[in-house]
Amino acid sequence: MKALLFAITLFLTIPTFARIVVNQGHAVGNGGGVVCIAGKCLTLQEAGLQLSPEFNGVWIPESIHFSTVKENVQKYIFAPAAVKEAFNYGTFKRVDEFRKVQVMDPAKLAEIKLRYLDIAQKAGIPIDPATFEVVAISSDDTVSPALTYLLPKFFELSQAQQSTILFHEGLYRGRPSQDLKYILQFESAMFNLSTKGPVFKSQIDELILAHKLGFMNKAELFGTLISSVINSKGFLSRDIVEPWLENIEFTNGKWTLQLDPGKILDLAPIEPRLPYMFSRISSIPLKASLGGNNSWNCNGFLTVDWGSSGVPRFYPCIANEEHQGYIFEIADPGALDLILPE
Repeated sequence: MKALLFAITLFLTIPTFARIVVNQGHAVGNGGGVVCIAGKCLTLQEAGLQLSPEFNGVWIPESIHFSTVKENVQKYIFAPAAVKEAFNYGTFKRVDEFRKVQVMDPAKLAEIKLRYLDIAQKAGIPIDPATFEVVAISSDDTVSPALTYLLPKFFELSQAQQSTILFHEGLYRGRPSQDLKYILQFESAMFNLSTKGPVFKSQIDELILAHKLGFMNKAELFGTLISSVINSKGFLSRDIVEPWLENIEFTNGKWTLQLDPGKILDLAPIEPRLPYMFSRISSIPLKASLGGNNSWNCNGFLTVDWGSSGVPRFYPCIANEEHQGYIFEIADPGALDLILPE
């Protein structure tokens, strides 16, 4: 049985969109769009495709697709609720972003397949030509609206596999084509988390890539990184991390978090990339407000919570009967001079 082009990612996702542009605005003769691959554009007819006649090709996902994507995002993306919701929204910004197409000339589609293989090879993505099939094509950010074209092979898949592909295409649709490598790396991290592979490393991978893809700002990234280190199962990290974050100062009417370079280096056994990422950060400006009768954990000096807004808040606890304490937020995300590894 012929295998589809499934990348080694969480849901065996199909990366069929490398440097693909689909321009709905330039309809020529057959009711639909122009396909541009690596700068060379073809009408759908020239690509051997045609919009399905029913509803002019418009295809609407079913409720099972929405619920499956949401479930997978919830289970396998290590991020606050607001970031997970952004991933869900990226998959289904509008329900009319999908077009069902028919293959009118398999030979022409085979030529497109060869272009995909060439693009993938240049991008360093391993693909077996004998098992490769195109099932979906999405547009990048050069056209508006950005659309996803679904080929007949898509409809031969299970609904779970279709949901996987829709999530994958949603990550790319409307984005710069150079984001492809980050998308594939992100999906690889999700796959590792789903199979209980290198869990902590994959959490860090997801966070870095979520930021590179624009789903998290620097403050959210920093807060989640700290949260992941403090709460990472299998790592005795509390004794290392909490002293590193203890030095919150109030000077000249301003709160700051001072980072100790020596203690930053102590993070290397947990995750070698962390000292590198934090190496240029010495002082972080904070905003502080007095918390009320809250139920956060006061066993350690500092805990991290997301609150209703999804923004990381730092809770250094003041030990008293009411468990009151200052709520700290990062005042200036731009001051977080994080160095993100490639």
